[in-house]
Amino acid sequence: AILLRVQDERRKLPGENGVTLVIGANVQQRLVLQKELDRIHPVSNRCELSEENVFPFEVTADLPTAERLRLYSTRSCLFVTTRILVVDFLSGRLDPKIVSGLIILNAHKATESSGEGFAVRLYKGKGGEGYVRAFSDNPFSFNAEFAKVEKVMKAVHAQSLQIWPRFRTAVQDDFDGREPEV
Repeated sequence: AILLRVQDERRKLPGENGVTLVIGANVQQRLVLQKELDRIHPVSNRCELSEENVFPFEVTADLPTAERLRLYSTRSCLFVTTRILVVDFLSGRLDPKIVSGLIILNAHKATESSGEGFAVRLYKGKGGEGYVRAFSDNPFSFNAEFAKVEKVMKAVHAQSLQIWPRFRTAVQDDFDGREPEV
């Protein structure tokens, strides 16, 4: 949520543009992110105000092509399905140069042959110079097969890996500040 908020704030700077696309998020993750962004980043403070007051907006197959293209150019952050992103990259409707970066959720599912891996390959292969950030909250899935971490890093074109265990001071301080509601 903080990364998406920073992206929205970045667009307020002169000469800054580009959209951050969030892929690989399931329905529950999208709802949690939107709720958290509403909490930490109220509508009145946002760079982009919309009729829907949804941030980030969801791009699905239900939206016509013209509307998707408008959203790519006017929004700072969008949830987009991998299938739609791949179609827009392949058809040339979405220029990778206007994408400031990709955020991949559930990165443990990314492989060279997955939709996420293909989308990143298209993005980088067609001249996308932005960042790619991949997140996973399922560390046990990386033990499921041999060299899974390396395969995921290759699929998402990641060059470095950061592991944030619960005993790290920053993580522990964050957990201490938010006691669970039981």
